[in-house]
Amino acid sequence: MIKNNLTIAVFVSTFGFAFAQEHEVIHDMPAGDYAKKEFTADEINLVEKNSDDFSGMPKIIAVNEANPNGVESETEKWPEGAWGRGYATWPNMVLYTKTAYGYFACKPLIRDVSCFTRGHLFLYLDNNSLTTSLRLVKAGIDYLLDEQIKEGKEKGAYMWWLNRESDTSLNMNAPINKTQPYETTYALVALCDFYRSGIDYRRDEIKIAIELSAKHLEKINWKKSSKVNNSNMRSLGIWSLAAVYQVTGDEKMYDKAVEIAEMIIDMQRVDSTSENGLWYTGGVDQVDNYRIYHDTKIYYHCMILRGLIEAFEIVPDDETELKWKIADAMKRGLNHLIDYRVDRSNSKNYKLRYASKTENGEQMPDWFSHELIDFDKVLEPIVKIAYYSKNSPYFTEQEHQNLLKLAYQIGYGLNATEKWYTPTIGMYQYYIGSVLSNRNVFTN
Repeated sequence: MIKNNLTIAVFVSTFGFAFAQEHEVIHDMPAGDYAKKEFTADEINLVEKNSDDFSGMPKIIAVNEANPNGVESETEKWPEGAWGRGYATWPNMVLYTKTAYGYFACKPLIRDVSCFTRGHLFLYLDNNSLTTSLRLVKAGIDYLLDEQIKEGKEKGAYMWWLNRESDTSLNMNAPINKTQPYETTYALVALCDFYRSGIDYRRDEIKIAIELSAKHLEKINWKKSSKVNNSNMRSLGIWSLAAVYQVTGDEKMYDKAVEIAEMIIDMQRVDSTSENGLWYTGGVDQVDNYRIYHDTKIYYHCMILRGLIEAFEIVPDDETELKWKIADAMKRGLNHLIDYRVDRSNSKNYKLRYASKTENGEQMPDWFSHELIDFDKVLEPIVKIAYYSKNSPYFTEQEHQNLLKLAYQIGYGLNATEKWYTPTIGMYQYYIGSVLSNRNVFTN
């Protein structure tokens, strides 16, 4: 059974003073004119159309030097619930070119399918008249159910369609590609979100699939496994196992999610410098002659926050010591965004700085950069904490307003013409709409 929270008013009365005196506080956003990004009905319809066009694409049947982006089949297509063709349709990718990873695969990535499925789910939950989104989210669920491994020691997992056999070969099957927790966590969250939505579609099958993937993830050694050897990967574990707990109420999922969260918190940098709230984990990457810690990149930092935010959501308010521990870690990470990664001179610049300081503490250039395919990873934790912080005894009203402003600033860059924004627009519409309308998310 899912743990119950205390009544907020009682908790505020009892613990409000301790909050003011002893805990992290969300910092002010820069002065500016903040407002929710609004989308017209026509723009939302355009979002649906562009996404619909991006699903069920023709398969690649050949790739060679003369056709570096592949030859499309005239008869074979991916199912409607599969978006894109994996790395072959990511922006600025050339299929024929060899990378440090090898030759990229051209099969839809489970992470992309999951993101687009969730985007359409949230669009539909925000506006039940969007029948195209309902059709597409069901198609996405169909694909995720079909792609899940049902037998053997990898039962419950999903493949990471990273490589193909050679420059001209389209063979992508094992052992060329293997399962990966990244893909499995994304699929699992999509299945859990759909189940929690209450939509009456394949519910028994979805519940079984959720339990299979949860058992697979539960077996991972989240502290030592080489598959999850950085903080953003471990945070994917929190995110997905917390989602399972919200579906099943299984205490083992709760305990594992909290265990990983405490591990992540212990790895967070806590000091009085501009690096307070970061994670110097995942090794050091070379980026344009700069050496920076992997998990300080903006996408990974936000993914770590997303895990902690979901841990915060499932811990009951009366578990005060643990709840504050998670809240303080989140706030340190969010304050780093507000103080050092937001363009404080311009509230209309929706982008965040890509990197923090170098390995040696040198200042990085002001790269305000979001990759289209990663924008949802930046915005999801921000819109969720804007929602979770409303009327929470662990956040003041001013903190909530500052987080809402942060969500507005990041959301300002969304537009209806770019298909890759579909997941983010759906998330933004649903969660910020829920903040402003006092609507409760999901059904349980």
